[in-house]
Amino acid sequence: MKGMQTMTRSTIIVLGLITCAGTALAAPFNEVEPNDSKSTATTVVGMTSGDTIIGTTTGTSTSISTTTIVPNSADYFRIKTATAPLGIYRHRLALASTVAGHTVTLRGLSQSAGTINGTTDVPAQTGSTITNPARALVWYGFGKQEEIYYRATGTASTSLPYTATLTDTPILPGVSGATLQAGNIEIRTAGLGTFAGVDTDFWLYDSNFNAIPTAGNDDEFGTSNLTGKMIRNLAAGTYTLAIGQWQFANDQPAPIDDDYRDGFLLDFPNAVVDNVVNPSGATSTGTFNVLISDGVNPQATIPLTFAANTVGDVKFLQFSIIAAAGATGIGSASPNPVGQGGSTVLTIAVTPAPSSNLNNVTQVTADVAALTGNASPDTVILVRSGATANWLSSSISLPGALPIGLKNIPFTITDSITGPGSGSFSVTVIVPPSANDTCNTATAVSTGSPAASGNNSLATTGPGETPVCQTSSSKGVWFSFTAGVAGNYVFNTESSAQSDTVLALYDSCGGALLACDDDTGTGTLSALTANLAANQNVKVMLSSFGAAATGGGYTLNIVAPTPTSPTGVGTATPASINNGAATDVTLRVSVTPGQVPTSTGTTVSVATAALGLGTINLRDDGVAPDLTANDNIFSGTMSVPALRAAASYPLAFNILDAQARTGNGIIAFAITDAIGACCLANGASCVVVSAIACNTQGGSFSGAGTACITPATY
Repeated sequence: MKGMQTMTRSTIIVLGLITCAGTALAAPFNEVEPNDSKSTATTVVGMTSGDTIIGTTTGTSTSISTTTIVPNSADYFRIKTATAPLGIYRHRLALASTVAGHTVTLRGLSQSAGTINGTTDVPAQTGSTITNPARALVWYGFGKQEEIYYRATGTASTSLPYTATLTDTPILPGVSGATLQAGNIEIRTAGLGTFAGVDTDFWLYDSNFNAIPTAGNDDEFGTSNLTGKMIRNLAAGTYTLAIGQWQFANDQPAPIDDDYRDGFLLDFPNAVVDNVVNPSGATSTGTFNVLISDGVNPQATIPLTFAANTVGDVKFLQFSIIAAAGATGIGSASPNPVGQGGSTVLTIAVTPAPSSNLNNVTQVTADVAALTGNASPDTVILVRSGATANWLSSSISLPGALPIGLKNIPFTITDSITGPGSGSFSVTVIVPPSANDTCNTATAVSTGSPAASGNNSLATTGPGETPVCQTSSSKGVWFSFTAGVAGNYVFNTESSAQSDTVLALYDSCGGALLACDDDTGTGTLSALTANLAANQNVKVMLSSFGAAATGGGYTLNIVAPTPTSPTGVGTATPASINNGAATDVTLRVSVTPGQVPTSTGTTVSVATAALGLGTINLRDDGVAPDLTANDNIFSGTMSVPALRAAASYPLAFNILDAQARTGNGIIAFAITDAIGACCLANGASCVVVSAIACNTQGGSFSGAGTACITPATY
């Protein structure tokens, strides 16, 4: 049947146990026709040391009929070696036949300028009769069941079967003792002595023996040198360099900086093949150096030798790279701590490596995932601040729900000379300070007990928070208060959980200090009184005592002025008169306006009914008897007739303001009897009596203090 035929080692072993119990475990794998091409190759799975492949070929044809088996066709095998522990293994398949004339090759693909040419079929290595053993083919692998195409062809004289036996040999790599730093690593090969024209071809593998893409070189780029030269940026780790002669191949296409990019390569990964057979049938021999440098340390030179007539010889050299002594940095954040939902700017102060300078630092990045809550890495690029060593980020915004705590911020410094440097620093995320942490964000409050309460333990200390009454205070929070009415307002911190507070009043943010207090309240709490005009706005700062106070719970109380009614003090001038004659008396009431609000539209009246007079309205208009207008001294005139009975006459006054508040008081006033000469009605006698008695007797009163000359005359 046309198509790929598969035989596994387990299948062969089972058959062997059935037919010949007690035989060795080495297994034969017979060709299954038709197998004249890669696509119809007999597949051999799990081949190991001692196993054989067996076939018969008398020709080289690779285009047979789909139904007819042609004896002169080529024999193709797709060989997959057995799994082995990770390491380097040489697989050698040596052909033996009772007749000469067989040709064996390992097969590969062609490439043009680094581009693989589809499903081509070209020889990757050819067995020679002058090699030891003759007509042997060699490839290398790493215990990963590497695959390879194997082909045998014959002539008319090779009608008898051939047998090819596999030998697996572990290979220990050479080890370079050089100390190399991560970064740009240069790998070179150079000839020595008579082998100065050595034609090398190499590829670099990682610590798991995976071919590193583009990490190979046949001839030095841009030169006629047949020796290799390659520079690659390598991280810390262990690497293995595989070096062959002339034509070395794995499944990787030639990189762009290889001067020869048309060599063959292999169909499958993990296998390594070298073709060193010249057209003459002889193989190269000689010693050459491998030079490895990190640009900082001296080159590590390792001499290697290819022996004559050793088919497919590949040298393996292992070396290690440590983390480069690159640039270092000290990171910081401003602000730090930073509150949830806030923002901060990162700064990394860079110190270049001893072998470099700041001009070689091409980039500084930081992973801010711990601050943004995004998946890591969340990379930001920092920008150098002028010619300084500081590299700054833009503002980093934190989500409001970001968990509080210490956040680690790793960063990387890229240096074109030494390779990357790295470091980390921490930013503390806290519950954010209250919104009124600054004067410009002061919280509006009104009177009350409390007017406001909170906790200032997370507050910062800014301008105006160390007032003159206490130069050692911190963690201020701010409030904006507007007086509703004029009067004395009391501000205090009574009932605060913290024990020592400071209060200050300013007329504006950054303005004049109006009042300040440290310990006037209970214990070391604060209290102050400020006389404010109606609609006057003040900024209230509440802080904690001490330059590094811890803060705590606070209570701000604002007590409004107590409303009062108007009051007055009244006087009469004169305060006492005699009843001998009619007299004008000036009445005055000095008014203290009511407060909260201040009295307006004030009127004052005096009741004089006891004197038989009406109500007298006093005025504050500057018209006599008032002396000065609008000085809250209200004046009026009371005309008292003669002969009013002597007595004390308390005159009640009443004050009324436009706010419907009243006040009242008494004006002390008295009338005394006038004693003097009285000319009786008969006209012939004079007596000293009171003015009222004189009037009763129908006499004529001469005035207080007058006297009769004689009892009969006056």
